[in-house]
Amino acid sequence: RGAADEVTDALASELATLREGQRRFIPMKDLLKGAIFIRFTREEDIPSEILHGLMERMVAQPGVFSCRHIARIIPVDATAPPTVAGLLSIVRPLIAKQMLHSRAARRSAADGDGREEDRGDAPAGSERTPKAAEGAASAGERNAVSTEAGESRGDAKGDETADPVKDVGGRPSEKRGKETEQGDNHEGEVVSTWSCQYTSRGFDTVKKQVVLDLLAEEVGSAYKVNIRESEFSIVVECNP
Repeated sequence: RGAADEVTDALASELATLREGQRRFIPMKDLLKGAIFIRFTREEDIPSEILHGLMERMVAQPGVFSCRHIARIIPVDATAPPTVAGLLSIVRPLIAKQMLHSRAARRSAADGDGREEDRGDAPAGSERTPKAAEGAASAGERNAVSTEAGESRGDAKGDETADPVKDVGGRPSEKRGKETEQGDNHEGEVVSTWSCQYTSRGFDTVKKQVVLDLLAEEVGSAYKVNIRESEFSIVVECNP
């Protein structure tokens, strides 16, 4: 072993020591007025999963935890430019990962196998190659949790939930009878429920109905919309 190898080993050891001492959660207070972002430094930490566990613990132990200075907590699993193309780049990977019977899961599996999947009524320009989709998704993913402190509810325009009744092409959504096992189930029965919480602040580039249509197309018919008690809730925050 030469001197160069020893230097490389020393640098690797020092970097490993720094990573071990790095804080798991880092507050970032100056990114947005009235909100605090919390950076997750570990790749295995998923904001939505951690927040779900936190909510379960608070329900199981009432009165133990107090967050009186927090208006609401929003998990941010991925971010993208505030455009339709930006939203497309992150929607499919996120839905495919969490909703295993969705069209997004089926299409992601088809892309991984090198097979071309039928896009159905998807709008022109939405087709992307697997490499382009993966590159856009990885570029858009950032782990953070947005804790909005004392924010006025009047600043937000948009409903918390909505029922998407049309597909991406503007036509009424329809159920597909024969589907693969991972994706819409082959019999077309409903396996779970979902809803969308859309909020826009000082921003009108991406319309609410466009977002709902896009999500409905990727989720598919195996998941029924349930505004009040959905198992899966997709949060879309649009800010300029």
